[in-house]
Amino acid sequence: MTVLVQDFLYALRALARRPMYAAITILVLAIAIGANTTVFSVLNGLFLRPLPYPEGDRLVMVYDSYTKIANLGNAGTAIPDYLERREQAKSLEGLAITAGAARTLGGEGEPLRLVTMRASVSLFSVLRVTPRIGRVFTDDEATPGNDRVVVLSDKLWRARFGASESVLGRDILLDGDSFRVIGVMPAEFGYPNRTIDAWLPFAFSPEQTTDAARGNQFSSSIGRLRPGATLEGLNAELATIVDRNLAAGRVPRDVVEVAGFTGHASFYRELTAGKLGPMVLLLQASVLAVLLIACANVANLQLARVLARRRELAVRAALGAPGLRLARLVLIESLLLAVAGALAGLLFAFGGLALVRTLGLDFPVRVSSSSSTRRY
Repeated sequence: MTVLVQDFLYALRALARRPMYAAITILVLAIAIGANTTVFSVLNGLFLRPLPYPEGDRLVMVYDSYTKIANLGNAGTAIPDYLERREQAKSLEGLAITAGAARTLGGEGEPLRLVTMRASVSLFSVLRVTPRIGRVFTDDEATPGNDRVVVLSDKLWRARFGASESVLGRDILLDGDSFRVIGVMPAEFGYPNRTIDAWLPFAFSPEQTTDAARGNQFSSSIGRLRPGATLEGLNAELATIVDRNLAAGRVPRDVVEVAGFTGHASFYRELTAGKLGPMVLLLQASVLAVLLIACANVANLQLARVLARRRELAVRAALGAPGLRLARLVLIESLLLAVAGALAGLLFAFGGLALVRTLGLDFPVRVSSSSSTRRY
């Protein structure tokens, strides 16, 4: 053990005498390891890690689609379409609708700009999540006039209310209106992404449920397939609903025949990954190539280092140093560089993952959404 400690100390002194060589080797390893760790984390969140909801492989996004208009394959969801699909699509175990809005939290303390989400009562049952404390909305609270309740995110609960359970039943001001806090969601919940600060009941006005509101696609809709149901079967049911409305004159004929309007569903993971999938896979292949190149460069540096030490090693061998001891000196030096490079790579990875979270690329990933403009 004493000899091993001596070898480690000698390796440290040897590297300290050539700081440029050590710094370059550590930097090359750090960049390669950090880049691979960051990209793989995104890849893992998009494709490999299970969705953060029970039986998440049965979750589907349901939306209006204009198949004959570019960039409107996912046009969002109009409230009348949502109501019809909720009642008539037998392949769905449940369907929920959401719409985002920015609000200002007033009252005590500095005003705080929040990202809020209006959500139907069914959202929490579709995702199969329960609040950390308190409860979620009821059907009565999803009606105009009774919708002045709010469910907080864990981060807002901790940041603004000190993680105190006394917040339940308390009234807070959102854009000057009073809302009663009825629950707080778990820290891991963040539908549709972790930027959401609070959820409010989605109360439909009578005008929003009429045929006049068709084409006003400012919302998103998520559902859960029944056991045994298929995505193909659900899409056939959605198309049948549109055909039925067309026959009844509830949808303009030119919207269907010219614009290709229909209902469509895609698996939640597939839609959330979206166009990021091929890009992330290509990026992962690229950083793997960078890692291989980095390993080759480090190996070349190591060979050059050993060649430069030929005289030193020859003198040690002539003085009686065994070959195993000399090999161990070189290996310990390489091990120190590898450990330092790995630790520096972890620091790079932490920075990369922080950037990923800032960009919203950690899971749950943002779901592509349409603008709130009226389509027809």
